[in-house]
Amino acid sequence: VNTPYGALDLSGGFHDAGDHAKFGLPGAYSATVLGWSYYEFKEAFDGLGVTAHYKTINDYFADFFRKATVLSGDKVSKICIQKGLGDTDHAYWGAPEKQGDRGGCDWRSNGAGEIAAEYAAALAVSYVNFGNKEDLKYAKALYNYAKANPSCSNGDCTGFYKSDSFNDDLAWAAGWLYIATKDGGYKNDCQANQQKI
Repeated sequence: VNTPYGALDLSGGFHDAGDHAKFGLPGAYSATVLGWSYYEFKEAFDGLGVTAHYKTINDYFADFFRKATVLSGDKVSKICIQKGLGDTDHAYWGAPEKQGDRGGCDWRSNGAGEIAAEYAAALAVSYVNFGNKEDLKYAKALYNYAKANPSCSNGDCTGFYKSDSFNDDLAWAAGWLYIATKDGGYKNDCQANQQKI
C-alpha cells in the first residue's frame, strides 16, 4: 500500500538545489557519481587530503538511503522516495528555521523502481569504496525491489523529479553491484538493460 507523505520523518540526507526538500532520484544519482569519482581517482582525493571529508559526505548519503528503506528480512517492504513536497517548498520564501512541516516522506511499497535502483547504485559504490556490509545488504535488496517494480499503479512513480526511463537506472545499479560482488548475474543484467535503453 502506498502511503504518500506519511507522518514518518527521516533525518539526514541532503536538501535539493538550495531547497528544503530531499528527492531520491537526484540525491542518489549525485551520491553515486561522487562515489564513482572517488573509485576512479582515489589517489587524487588522498593527495589533496580530502578523503576523510568525502567519506563523511558518503556516509551521510548512505545512512539516509538505508533509513529510507524498510526491510523485511532481505526484502524491501517500502522505500521513501522523497521527503517534503516540491511545490510547497518552492512556494515558501524565508528562513529555514521558520519553514515548518512541508510534508513527511512519500513512502512506496510498489513502483518507484528507478529510485530504488539509484539507491542500490549509491549503496553499492559506497560498499566498493569503504566496505560497509550493511550498504551491500541494502543495495542487493533495493536492486531486487527495483527489478520487480518498474512502474506503479497510480502513475506517479518517482515523485517530484520524473524519470522517462527505467532500464538506465537498472543497468547503472547492476553495474555497480557487479563491481561490488563479481556476480556474473549482475553483469548480464547490466548488459541486457543497456540494450533496452
